[in-house]
Amino acid sequence: MNTQQQDNSSLLARARELRALLLDYIAGGPAQAPKYKQLRDELLAATSLQSLLPPLLGKYEKLDDLWHAMKYQVPSKIERQELIRKEFEPLIETLDGSAQSASSAETEFRAVNTSQLLKGWLRLNEQAMEPKRRLSNGVKVLVQVCSSIIDVHYRSLEIRGGNTDPTQVFEMAKDVLFASSAETDKQILVADTVAGASALFKSLDEIREQFARGGVPEKEQPALASAGADLALNSAMALLSCWQMLRTLHDTAPA
Repeated sequence: MNTQQQDNSSLLARARELRALLLDYIAGGPAQAPKYKQLRDELLAATSLQSLLPPLLGKYEKLDDLWHAMKYQVPSKIERQELIRKEFEPLIETLDGSAQSASSAETEFRAVNTSQLLKGWLRLNEQAMEPKRRLSNGVKVLVQVCSSIIDVHYRSLEIRGGNTDPTQVFEMAKDVLFASSAETDKQILVADTVAGASALFKSLDEIREQFARGGVPEKEQPALASAGADLALNSAMALLSCWQMLRTLHDTAPA
């Protein structure tokens, strides 16, 4: 079993454990708040899973808050348990069926298309969450898009080497776009798109630095975090659209 398979197996175990914890709690079991937070944080930290995570996890940092919301929004215990099962289903099915083979990067990239990116963007805007978490989630989506571009281009996970640093993977993704456009008539368009995405990323970096330094007034944090998340997602959309255009050109080019 390779490292990626081990990571997926570990995440699958955590996802199942958290689902079982919630189902048991809803059924009248003990409230394991510290364990809930630990498992939640571990799953939220997995960059590649952002589009699959149960919305409840992103919305409720504390088990008590999740329970109170469900208690008033979902009338019966059975319906609450069914909601938990449905929310965890995409995540668990994906982790359970993920065979990391030579084509895994291609499969992973196909999961990051413009339609799903827009859907994730809408969900991120609609969900109530702490400002820093909102900003972090936006950055994670950008990293996921950049990572997919890199991995598919090289048909390997080794070039990126598991790197998830936002600045580094962003620069690597830009290099891929420039390289892919070298033998096309789209070089100027790609250069303009990358320049626009870079400007957005620079503004995003400034917002991230403000939060890292601290001192952002509490009242300003939600708006600033939302702006940062939008910058990350706009930048991701620009790179992804450019990449998909280049992929189409190469796929339809005469042999």
